Amino acid sequence: GDSRAVTSFMDGVCAGKALDALRRDTCLSFRGELLAAIATSQDAKLNAMGLCQHLWARLIDREQLRGEDSQKDREVKVLTQELAEARVHAAKAAEEQRQKDDAEAKKLEARAMELQAEAMRKAQQQQQEQ
Repeated sequence: GDSRAVTSFMDGVCAGKALDALRRDTCLSFRGELLAAIATSQDAKLNAMGLCQHLWARLIDREQLRGEDSQKDREVKVLTQELAEARVHAAKAAEEQRQKDDAEAKKLEARAMELQAEAMRKAQQQQQEQ
């Protein structure tokens, strides 16, 4: 194996327009493993078994990582939804508390006016009695 010829050939294959990003990555992984196998081959004999084992190991690792990423994406989506729901709940709770506070403030204001009116009546009574 002439590594320059293999590199040139594989670069052409991996650059093909028919390959999407995942397949292009797979092609480039295969290219890297093939070149590594050529570099370590003895007497121009390629260790096909070792090449396949390395390639499959990398593909399996990559798929596991993609699966983990997909799981993480789902978890992020769920957490984002839960956060949005918590914000809505918090906004509702804050509005309810504001309404309760407003109602309580109105009650206190009314009571203060009653006390003020009572105090004025008492003051007028005292003035009349004198």
